[in-house]
Amino acid sequence: MLILPIGAWVPREACRQPHRWQSAGLPLRIAVNLSALQFRQPDRLRVISSALSAHQVTLKLPRLEITESAVMTA
Repeated sequence: MLILPIGAWVPREACRQPHRWQSAGLPLRIAVNLSALQFRQPDRLRVISSALSAHQVTLKLPRLEITESAVMTA
């Protein structure tokens, strides 16, 4: 199942470029979609906070979005 490894990779990549923008004084927002499977993972917050810390992105920049199926199965 690729969704979980991809789900760990996406937040890291989604924080890499905004870190550059933030360093240049451009506080642009990013959005990352979480699948229903990712949303149910107990370590989802650790994965996301790790990506934020690794690239020193402030918490106000990212936006997490969940799919409708995540809400329906939660």
